[in-house]
Amino acid sequence: SLNQFDKAIQNYMKALKINPSATDIQNNIGVLLAKKNDLETAIRWYKTAIENKPNFFEAHENLGLAYSKAGQLNKALNCLKAARAISPQAATPHFNMGNIYMKLNEFYEAIQCFKRAIALEKNYSGAYSNLGIALRLTGELDESIESFKKALALDSNDAETFNNLGIAYLDNSETTNAISSFTSAIKINPELAEAFNNLGNAYQEHGNIKEAKKYYKKSLSISPTYALAYFNLGNSYRSEGKFKEAVENYQKAIKYDRDYADAHNNLGNALQDLGNLDLAIKHYEICADINPDY
Repeated sequence: SLNQFDKAIQNYMKALKINPSATDIQNNIGVLLAKKNDLETAIRWYKTAIENKPNFFEAHENLGLAYSKAGQLNKALNCLKAARAISPQAATPHFNMGNIYMKLNEFYEAIQCFKRAIALEKNYSGAYSNLGIALRLTGELDESIESFKKALALDSNDAETFNNLGIAYLDNSETTNAISSFTSAIKINPELAEAFNNLGNAYQEHGNIKEAKKYYKKSLSISPTYALAYFNLGNSYRSEGKFKEAVENYQKAIKYDRDYADAHNNLGNALQDLGNLDLAIKHYEICADINPDY
Protein backbone atom coordinates (compact mmCIF):
# COMPACT_ATOMS: atom_id res chain seq x y z
CA SER A 1 0.00 0.00 0.00
CA LEU A 2 1.04 3.64 -0.40
CA ASN A 3 1.36 3.86 3.36
CA GLN A 4 4.12 1.24 3.29
CA PHE A 5 5.94 3.19 0.57
CA ASP A 6 5.65 6.41 2.60
CA LYS A 7 7.07 4.71 5.70
CA ALA A 8 9.96 3.26 3.69
CA ILE A 9 10.67 6.69 2.15
CA GLN A 10 10.68 8.27 5.63
CA ASN A 11 13.20 5.66 6.82
CA TYR A 12 15.44 6.32 3.80
CA MET A 13 15.25 10.08 4.48
CA LYS A 14 16.46 9.46 8.05
CA ALA A 15 19.36 7.39 6.68
CA LEU A 16 20.24 10.20 4.23
CA LYS A 17 20.59 12.67 7.12
CA ILE A 18 23.39 10.46 8.43
CA ASN A 19 24.93 9.91 4.97
CA PRO A 20 23.70 12.67 2.57
CA SER A 21 25.56 11.35 -0.49
CA ALA A 22 24.43 7.70 -0.25
CA THR A 23 23.56 7.13 -3.92
CA ASP A 24 21.94 3.71 -3.32
CA ILE A 25 19.45 5.35 -0.95
CA GLN A 26 18.74 8.17 -3.42
CA ASN A 27 18.06 5.59 -6.14
CA ASN A 28 15.83 3.53 -3.82
CA ILE A 29 13.77 6.61 -2.92
CA GLY A 30 13.28 7.13 -6.66
CA VAL A 31 12.12 3.52 -7.08
CA LEU A 32 9.52 3.89 -4.31
CA LEU A 33 8.26 7.22 -5.69
CA ALA A 34 7.95 5.69 -9.17
CA LYS A 35 5.87 2.85 -7.68
CA LYS A 36 3.62 5.53 -6.17
CA ASN A 37 3.43 7.07 -9.67
CA ASP A 38 5.08 10.29 -8.48
CA LEU A 39 7.32 10.25 -11.54
CA GLU A 40 8.41 13.89 -11.42
CA THR A 41 9.89 13.52 -7.92
CA ALA A 42 11.30 10.07 -8.74
CA ILE A 43 13.13 11.56 -11.74
CA ARG A 44 14.66 14.25 -9.49
CA TRP A 45 16.00 11.60 -7.08
CA TYR A 46 17.47 9.47 -9.88
CA LYS A 47 19.19 12.58 -11.29
CA THR A 48 20.60 13.39 -7.84
CA ALA A 49 22.01 9.86 -7.56
CA ILE A 50 23.60 10.17 -11.03
CA GLU A 51 25.09 13.60 -10.20
CA ASN A 52 26.76 12.03 -7.15
CA LYS A 53 27.79 8.88 -9.04
CA PRO A 54 27.85 9.41 -12.84
CA ASN A 55 28.45 5.70 -13.65
CA PHE A 56 25.50 4.45 -11.57
CA PHE A 57 23.99 1.85 -13.94
CA GLU A 58 20.72 1.22 -12.01
CA ALA A 59 19.97 4.92 -11.62
CA HIS A 60 20.43 5.56 -15.37
CA GLU A 61 18.18 2.59 -16.17
CA ASN A 62 15.54 3.58 -13.60
CA LEU A 63 15.59 7.16 -14.89
CA GLY A 64 14.96 5.79 -18.38
CA LEU A 65 12.01 3.70 -17.15
CA ALA A 66 10.53 6.71 -15.31
CA TYR A 67 10.82 8.90 -18.43
CA SER A 68 9.21 6.11 -20.48
CA LYS A 69 6.30 5.85 -18.03
CA ALA A 70 5.93 9.65 -18.19
CA GLY A 71 5.73 9.46 -22.01
CA GLN A 72 9.08 11.23 -22.55
CA LEU A 73 10.35 8.53 -24.86
CA ASN A 74 13.39 10.19 -26.41
CA LYS A 75 14.76 11.14 -22.98
CA ALA A 76 14.07 7.54 -21.90
CA LEU A 77 16.09 6.16 -24.83
CA ASN A 78 19.04 8.44 -24.02
CA CYS A 79 19.10 7.25 -20.38
CA LEU A 80 18.97 3.59 -21.43
CA LYS A 81 21.76 4.15 -23.96
CA ALA A 82 23.82 5.63 -21.10
CA ALA A 83 23.07 2.52 -18.98
CA ARG A 84 24.08 0.29 -21.90
CA ALA A 85 27.38 2.18 -22.27
CA ILE A 86 28.14 1.70 -18.54
CA SER A 87 27.32 -2.02 -18.58
CA PRO A 88 27.54 -3.43 -22.15
CA GLN A 89 26.88 -7.02 -20.99
CA ALA A 90 23.55 -6.19 -19.30
CA ALA A 91 20.49 -7.40 -21.21
CA THR A 92 17.85 -5.20 -19.56
CA PRO A 93 18.74 -1.87 -21.26
CA HIS A 94 18.27 -3.55 -24.66
CA PHE A 95 14.94 -5.04 -23.53
CA ASN A 96 13.70 -1.70 -22.18
CA MET A 97 14.84 0.14 -25.31
CA GLY A 98 12.93 -2.42 -27.37
CA ASN A 99 9.78 -1.61 -25.39
CA ILE A 100 10.22 2.10 -26.10
CA TYR A 101 10.73 1.48 -29.83
CA MET A 102 7.45 -0.53 -29.70
CA LYS A 103 5.70 2.54 -28.24
CA LEU A 104 7.20 4.60 -31.09
CA ASN A 105 5.91 2.01 -33.63
CA GLU A 106 9.52 1.45 -34.72
CA PHE A 107 9.14 -2.32 -34.83
CA TYR A 108 12.33 -3.18 -36.74
CA GLU A 109 14.43 -1.26 -34.17
CA ALA A 110 12.51 -3.06 -31.40
CA ILE A 111 13.27 -6.47 -32.97
CA GLN A 112 17.02 -5.71 -32.98
CA CYS A 113 16.90 -4.65 -29.31
CA PHE A 114 15.01 -7.76 -28.18
CA LYS A 115 17.39 -9.99 -30.15
CA ARG A 116 20.40 -8.31 -28.50
CA ALA A 117 18.80 -8.80 -25.06
CA ILE A 118 18.37 -12.53 -25.82
CA ALA A 119 21.97 -12.79 -27.11
CA LEU A 120 23.13 -11.45 -23.73
CA GLU A 121 20.67 -13.49 -21.64
CA LYS A 122 19.53 -16.62 -23.43
CA ASN A 123 16.70 -17.46 -20.98
CA TYR A 124 15.04 -14.03 -21.13
CA SER A 125 11.38 -15.06 -21.48
CA GLY A 126 10.07 -11.46 -21.53
CA ALA A 127 12.39 -10.61 -24.43
CA TYR A 128 11.21 -13.65 -26.42
CA SER A 129 7.59 -12.69 -25.70
CA ASN A 130 7.98 -9.05 -26.77
CA LEU A 131 10.08 -10.11 -29.78
CA GLY A 132 7.10 -12.27 -30.78
CA ILE A 133 4.80 -9.24 -30.67
CA ALA A 134 7.19 -7.11 -32.76
CA LEU A 135 7.64 -9.90 -35.34
CA ARG A 136 3.86 -10.33 -35.63
CA LEU A 137 3.43 -6.60 -36.23
CA THR A 138 5.97 -6.74 -39.09
CA GLY A 139 4.16 -9.74 -40.63
CA GLU A 140 6.82 -12.33 -39.70
CA LEU A 141 4.19 -14.74 -38.37
CA ASP A 142 6.17 -18.01 -38.38
CA GLU A 143 9.08 -16.37 -36.54
CA SER A 144 6.63 -14.69 -34.19
CA ILE A 145 5.02 -18.01 -33.28
CA GLU A 146 8.45 -19.59 -32.65
CA SER A 147 9.42 -16.70 -30.39
CA PHE A 148 6.25 -17.01 -28.30
CA LYS A 149 6.85 -20.78 -28.00
CA LYS A 150 10.38 -20.12 -26.70
CA ALA A 151 8.99 -17.66 -24.15
CA LEU A 152 6.44 -20.25 -22.98
CA ALA A 153 9.10 -22.96 -22.76
CA LEU A 154 10.84 -20.68 -20.23
CA ASP A 155 7.65 -19.54 -18.46
CA SER A 156 4.62 -21.77 -19.10
CA ASN A 157 2.44 -19.75 -16.72
CA ASP A 158 2.28 -16.52 -18.74
CA ALA A 159 -1.33 -15.87 -19.80
CA GLU A 160 -0.44 -12.76 -21.84
CA THR A 161 2.06 -14.74 -23.93
CA PHE A 162 -0.48 -17.51 -24.61
CA ASN A 163 -2.93 -14.78 -25.64
CA ASN A 164 -0.37 -13.19 -27.99
CA LEU A 165 0.53 -16.60 -29.42
CA GLY A 166 -3.17 -17.11 -30.15
CA ILE A 167 -3.34 -13.78 -32.01
CA ALA A 168 -0.33 -14.79 -34.13
CA TYR A 169 -1.97 -18.15 -34.93
CA LEU A 170 -5.20 -16.34 -35.86
CA ASP A 171 -3.26 -13.96 -38.15
CA ASN A 172 -1.64 -17.05 -39.69
CA SER A 173 -5.06 -18.70 -40.30
CA GLU A 174 -4.30 -21.47 -37.77
CA THR A 175 -7.66 -21.24 -36.03
CA THR A 176 -7.50 -24.51 -34.09
CA ASN A 177 -4.10 -23.61 -32.61
CA ALA A 178 -5.44 -20.13 -31.82
CA ILE A 179 -8.39 -21.58 -29.89
CA SER A 180 -6.03 -23.83 -27.94
CA SER A 181 -3.73 -20.89 -27.05
CA PHE A 182 -6.56 -18.58 -25.93
CA THR A 183 -8.01 -21.43 -23.84
CA SER A 184 -4.61 -21.88 -22.14
CA ALA A 185 -4.47 -18.13 -21.42
CA ILE A 186 -7.92 -18.25 -19.79
CA LYS A 187 -7.03 -21.29 -17.68
CA ILE A 188 -4.07 -19.37 -16.25
CA ASN A 189 -5.94 -16.07 -15.87
CA PRO A 190 -9.76 -16.41 -15.88
CA GLU A 191 -10.04 -12.58 -15.64
CA LEU A 192 -8.19 -11.86 -18.91
CA ALA A 193 -11.00 -10.18 -20.86
CA GLU A 194 -8.82 -9.80 -23.97
CA ALA A 195 -8.33 -13.59 -24.23
CA PHE A 196 -12.10 -14.23 -24.07
CA ASN A 197 -12.62 -11.59 -26.78
CA ASN A 198 -9.92 -13.19 -28.93
CA LEU A 199 -11.39 -16.65 -28.36
CA GLY A 200 -14.65 -15.18 -29.67
CA ASN A 201 -12.78 -13.97 -32.76
CA ALA A 202 -11.35 -17.45 -33.33
CA TYR A 203 -14.82 -19.05 -33.18
CA GLN A 204 -16.22 -16.29 -35.42
CA GLU A 205 -13.44 -17.11 -37.90
CA HIS A 206 -14.39 -20.77 -37.57
CA GLY A 207 -18.01 -19.90 -38.47
CA ASN A 208 -19.30 -20.80 -35.00
CA ILE A 209 -21.20 -17.58 -34.24
CA LYS A 210 -23.01 -18.99 -31.19
CA GLU A 211 -19.71 -19.77 -29.43
CA ALA A 212 -18.23 -16.45 -30.58
CA LYS A 213 -21.09 -14.50 -28.98
CA LYS A 214 -20.75 -16.51 -25.76
CA TYR A 215 -17.09 -15.51 -25.39
CA TYR A 216 -17.63 -11.85 -26.34
CA LYS A 217 -20.30 -11.69 -23.62
CA LYS A 218 -17.95 -13.37 -21.14
CA SER A 219 -15.28 -10.80 -22.02
CA LEU A 220 -17.78 -7.99 -21.36
CA SER A 221 -18.85 -9.51 -18.04
CA ILE A 222 -15.21 -9.11 -16.94
CA SER A 223 -14.67 -5.70 -18.57
CA PRO A 224 -18.00 -3.88 -19.15
CA THR A 225 -16.35 -0.90 -20.90
CA TYR A 226 -14.41 -3.00 -23.46
CA ALA A 227 -15.30 -1.26 -26.74
CA LEU A 228 -13.66 -3.86 -28.99
CA ALA A 229 -15.75 -6.72 -27.52
CA TYR A 230 -18.99 -4.72 -28.08
CA PHE A 231 -17.86 -4.09 -31.67
CA ASN A 232 -17.17 -7.79 -32.25
CA LEU A 233 -20.48 -8.80 -30.65
CA GLY A 234 -22.20 -6.31 -32.95
CA ASN A 235 -20.51 -7.96 -35.95
CA SER A 236 -21.73 -11.39 -34.78
CA TYR A 237 -25.32 -10.18 -34.47
CA ARG A 238 -25.14 -8.47 -37.87
CA SER A 239 -23.85 -11.68 -39.50
CA GLU A 240 -26.99 -13.40 -38.11
CA GLY A 241 -29.24 -10.68 -39.55
CA LYS A 242 -30.05 -9.38 -36.03
CA PHE A 243 -29.60 -5.72 -36.97
CA LYS A 244 -31.26 -4.16 -33.91
CA GLU A 245 -28.91 -6.06 -31.55
CA ALA A 246 -25.99 -5.15 -33.82
CA VAL A 247 -26.90 -1.44 -33.56
CA GLU A 248 -27.11 -1.63 -29.75
CA ASN A 249 -23.63 -3.14 -29.50
CA TYR A 250 -22.00 -0.75 -31.97
CA GLN A 251 -23.54 2.13 -29.99
CA LYS A 252 -21.99 0.74 -26.78
CA ALA A 253 -18.62 0.41 -28.51
CA ILE A 254 -18.85 4.11 -29.46
CA LYS A 255 -20.01 5.05 -25.94
CA TYR A 256 -16.74 3.72 -24.54
CA ASP A 257 -14.54 4.81 -27.47
CA ARG A 258 -15.99 7.84 -29.23
CA ASP A 259 -13.31 7.90 -31.93
CA TYR A 260 -13.81 4.26 -32.96
CA ALA A 261 -14.01 4.71 -36.75
CA ASP A 262 -14.81 1.04 -37.52
CA ALA A 263 -17.69 1.08 -35.03
CA HIS A 264 -19.18 4.24 -36.60
CA ASN A 265 -18.86 2.64 -40.05
CA ASN A 266 -20.46 -0.65 -39.02
CA LEU A 267 -23.17 1.18 -37.07
CA GLY A 268 -23.91 3.01 -40.32
CA ASN A 269 -24.16 -0.34 -42.13
CA ALA A 270 -26.52 -1.81 -39.51
CA LEU A 271 -28.71 1.33 -39.51
CA GLN A 272 -28.87 1.08 -43.29
CA ASP A 273 -29.94 -2.57 -42.88
CA LEU A 274 -32.81 -1.28 -40.71
CA GLY A 275 -33.72 1.36 -43.31
CA ASN A 276 -32.55 4.34 -41.22
CA LEU A 277 -30.51 6.01 -43.95
CA ASP A 278 -30.28 9.52 -42.44
CA LEU A 279 -28.71 8.28 -39.22
CA ALA A 280 -26.50 5.86 -41.18
CA ILE A 281 -25.10 8.78 -43.23
CA LYS A 282 -24.40 10.71 -40.02
CA HIS A 283 -22.23 7.86 -38.71
CA TYR A 284 -20.45 7.43 -42.06
CA GLU A 285 -19.58 11.14 -41.87
CA ILE A 286 -18.27 10.80 -38.31
CA CYS A 287 -16.18 7.82 -39.46
CA ALA A 288 -14.70 9.89 -42.32
CA ASP A 289 -13.93 12.77 -39.92
CA ILE A 290 -12.06 10.41 -37.56
CA ASN A 291 -10.24 8.62 -40.38
CA PRO A 292 -10.19 10.50 -43.74
CA ASP A 293 -8.52 7.44 -45.39
CA TYR A 294 -11.47 5.16 -44.50
